[in-house]
Amino acid sequence: IRRADGRVQPQVAKFLTTVNDGDLFQVRLAGGGGHGDPLTRDPEAVLADLREEKLTVQHARDAYGVVIIEPGPTVDLAATAALRRERR
Repeated sequence: IRRADGRVQPQVAKFLTTVNDGDLFQVRLAGGGGHGDPLTRDPEAVLADLREEKLTVQHARDAYGVVIIEPGPTVDLAATAALRRERR
């Protein structure tokens, strides 16, 4: 947040504050569409993202063709291979 008086106040990912008239609230987000074919992404990397709560089980399946077994979670390698073959 760049306050009206020129002060810059960096914020953490989750915060609560008041933005006043004349303040500038700037948000920087990750961007881009990724790199490469999502169906070739290492299933273990997708699982790591799931564990870090960067994506859901459904998103792992929809975007990367990775089948996650819960509880665990673990990757079902055979089901993942079959789903990826089906999508190609």
